Amino acid sequence: MLELKNEFNDLLFDTTIQYTKSELYHILKKYIDDDRDVINIIYQLSLPLFQFPIECASKNSQRYNSQRYDKIFMKYPVKTPLQLKFLVSAKNDAHVGLFESDKSLKRMYEIGIGCWKNTRSIIRRSAQGPNLVDVDTVGINNPHTMQPFWIDITEKNEVRVGKGHDIGQNIFMCYNDSNLYSIKYVGILCGWGSTAKWKLWLPQQGPGINQDFPIECSSGNTYKYDSIFMKYPIKTTTTALQLKFLVSAKNDAHVGLFESDKCLKRMYEFVIGGWRNTISVIRRSAQGRAYDQATTKGINNPNTMQPFWIDIQKKMKFV
Repeated sequence: MLELKNEFNDLLFDTTIQYTKSELYHILKKYIDDDRDVINIIYQLSLPLFQFPIECASKNSQRYNSQRYDKIFMKYPVKTPLQLKFLVSAKNDAHVGLFESDKSLKRMYEIGIGCWKNTRSIIRRSAQGPNLVDVDTVGINNPHTMQPFWIDITEKNEVRVGKGHDIGQNIFMCYNDSNLYSIKYVGILCGWGSTAKWKLWLPQQGPGINQDFPIECSSGNTYKYDSIFMKYPIKTTTTALQLKFLVSAKNDAHVGLFESDKCLKRMYEFVIGGWRNTISVIRRSAQGRAYDQATTKGINNPNTMQPFWIDIQKKMKFV
């Protein structure tokens, strides 16, 4: 590994901070010019690469009686679908507010964890509004130990709350909203005899943040998968797969999604602009039968990079 400056070593190996690959990439670029060296360092490091948390506290103040949140994180806007992880230590009443752009208290989601002396948790559609979800959660908060929680808003218009580090697991509240708010900001609040300490994982601002750096490569007229990116494994989980790419080709730009054994008989093959740049298909094996097919005349361009994306959810999507 390249010799790094002492101050960078101190920053990098501070185990209290965890980075996404993109954040680590931008930090390393301050010290190292060559992109290849940066990428090699990232993949030599056996570090958990997550967003670093924002640490803060919320007070047991009379401000809540005027229906104010201690902190609304204006520098870290979010959007729906939303996935939010956080740790909180509180005696009771750890509240998270999800706000629209105008930060109105009349149109927001209020998630209260451990209300009524740490016995119940709720979901509301306004600050101090009616309880749309109300469940027994005796002892869910701890004033001495950070407890992990997550909140997400799904594409099915569900507002879900769970305990633990894994989104989608250990759900203890869920509200289906047919008229979903368009969330932009996250806020926190505590009260009723309790203060709280928080760590929240929120999107970071800046060029390239929350986006993996691109891998540039080429593929020949070989009818084979020239590159299978072994150093960049992906997975399909509850959060599924999302892949963005640019390609410049005369015709037949193929993307293969493989299982661990890289078997050509069990993989997804996406053909963009096959048959002289006129048809695109999805297959479940290399050169297998088409499970979906569309006329896409002129979709590729040999002179200009064209943007595409692929994702895998409960239903496969391809555009």
